[in-house]
Amino acid sequence: ARHASSDVWITWVILDGGIKEDDIAFLAKIIQAAHEKSVMRIIDFAMAFPRDVLPYKGSIMPYARLYLAKLLPEHDFVLYSDVDFLWLADVKKLWNLRDAQFFVQSTIDECTSVKGWKLEDEWAEKNGFIIDRKNYFCSGLCLFNLAKLREGMLDRIFATWEMYPDVPLVDQTVMNVVIPKDGVGWLPPMWQRLVGELTPEKISEEVVLHYAGVAPWKAVNTKFLTDVIWCWFYEYSLLCKVSIWKSVGRVHNVGFAVVSRALFCFAARFSVVKWLLRQMLRLAGHEGYMTLCFRCKKLFKAHG
Repeated sequence: ARHASSDVWITWVILDGGIKEDDIAFLAKIIQAAHEKSVMRIIDFAMAFPRDVLPYKGSIMPYARLYLAKLLPEHDFVLYSDVDFLWLADVKKLWNLRDAQFFVQSTIDECTSVKGWKLEDEWAEKNGFIIDRKNYFCSGLCLFNLAKLREGMLDRIFATWEMYPDVPLVDQTVMNVVIPKDGVGWLPPMWQRLVGELTPEKISEEVVLHYAGVAPWKAVNTKFLTDVIWCWFYEYSLLCKVSIWKSVGRVHNVGFAVVSRALFCFAARFSVVKWLLRQMLRLAGHEGYMTLCFRCKKLFKAHG
């Protein structure tokens, strides 16, 4: 929202699955810093969640987006986003793309995990469904037409979900097998780039990054500590008005590997040390990070 047009009001609906009071207060502060024309609303999803449905991997939150049409009866459209998103584009432009003819608008799932596909394909074959990967969307970002969903499609989704409680990816699987393909509107891929599938060619000055499986707050001392991870902390530091080092420290303790790789990423912005860093990263087996880092300079330049 820091990059949203200044003339729009944004209503933030937070689906609370157990957020601490102190965190809610801090979240309100961050939201206000991100966009002055903001209204925050908290919905206790734990209270609205059916007690007879088993949590998915220990959490009830994967089901949350399926309940939006019921939780927000006064709204016809809503833009849903997972929490592990970094918005480096104007959300107003996306909102203006909403189309009443579709139940949902999203992007093609860029995931190339053969293991993940295999589990879902096996489930679909066992239960008589067909999953078309060329027309399969990632539910991490969904522009929902709530009014159209309430016309009967929502009942079909819930009925399928209740009939097949073993669905591999809960809401994502169910929506992709139930909603007809002509009921899904395809958004430009810039609105949801999966960090795990990111290549330099997919980076643009306006982009929305989805940190699926590589959440920055879990990335310490792992191979995923690349420039796109540090983009997250960079934006966070601007919102909190603190140094990037303090922003990292608020999330977790900083180890030597984190500091050293951060220095690599940011020092790479200066041409004087590019060659030296490239050689060091090549020896360390991180040449790919360097290539992406140079391309991501555009992000820092455009949004810094």
